[in-house]
Amino acid sequence: MSALRVLVVENDGERRLADVIANDPQTELAAVAATGRQAIALTRRVRPDAIVMASNVLGVNAFDATREIMSVEPTPIVVVFDEVGASAERARTRSQEAGAVAAVPYPAQTSELTALVLTLASVQLVRRRPARPLREAHARRRSMRVVAIGASTGGPAALRTIFAALPGDLDVPILVTQHITSGFSDGMVTGWNAAGPLRAKIAEEGERLCNGTIYVAPDEHHLAVSAGSTVALSNAPPVDGLRPSASVMFRSAAECFGAGTLAVILTGMGRDGVGGLAEVRRAGGIVYAQDEPTSAVFGMPKAAIDAGLVDFILPLSAIARHITEAVSSE
Repeated sequence: MSALRVLVVENDGERRLADVIANDPQTELAAVAATGRQAIALTRRVRPDAIVMASNVLGVNAFDATREIMSVEPTPIVVVFDEVGASAERARTRSQEAGAVAAVPYPAQTSELTALVLTLASVQLVRRRPARPLREAHARRRSMRVVAIGASTGGPAALRTIFAALPGDLDVPILVTQHITSGFSDGMVTGWNAAGPLRAKIAEEGERLCNGTIYVAPDEHHLAVSAGSTVALSNAPPVDGLRPSASVMFRSAAECFGAGTLAVILTGMGRDGVGGLAEVRRAGGIVYAQDEPTSAVFGMPKAAIDAGLVDFILPLSAIARHITEAVSSE
């Protein structure tokens, strides 16, 4: 079996990572980059099997370089950091948000690093859409008028995590389509109310949407929005075998709120949501997808990603923060 070809990215004059890769018979040092910009160029040229990148690399930083690589030449990336405490957690979170398959401290034993790289080199990757320029994202924050979230398997716990981290004065309503066994929605909503400051409730026909309130599709009913920002429930036939359907909700939100729609697709089996997310994108809205490592089942998010409908792929821990930033006015 041939050695794994690894691109190492660390500051000029440092050899901690390069020496680890070069000295292990299972890995081959394909190239060394001294800056994030060089790493992007070398990835395209040498097409390594994996990348090991120091978090403190100069120039284009490790996180922006990772994000760019994942949009143009998806490659398993392991970010290695020196930071400790809260700084280490920030480095880990930023690395995962950018698309790294792992973010780890410098290991006490060098064999630990090569073992990790060898294990993760086979991870299935998806090409990420380049993020919108920061100035564009900033300019759009004031236009967000609704958050619509679709989820299935693993969704109740994921949503509880998100809602617990959102501020009580969130300046938009939230629509939720969660596939769940009939009769369990009330208990799920009760748990969400206990977890965070927002009010969660089963949606009722004709009620007007209020900011800071979570409206959940009731059993066996599609959740949509009608003129005047009021709830419109429907017992129309299932869509792709599902009622409620996330696609119905996303499509309705796009029709009512247009570019002010922020759609989130979370963990779950199947492809529900893809059709509606296409409408959100056509209307100029924004789409977030939960990433694979934090998804109980990477079905619905992957389907949306593969269809090219996702703007940002995020770990569960980062979704609430991104929602808050997207809807806050400055």
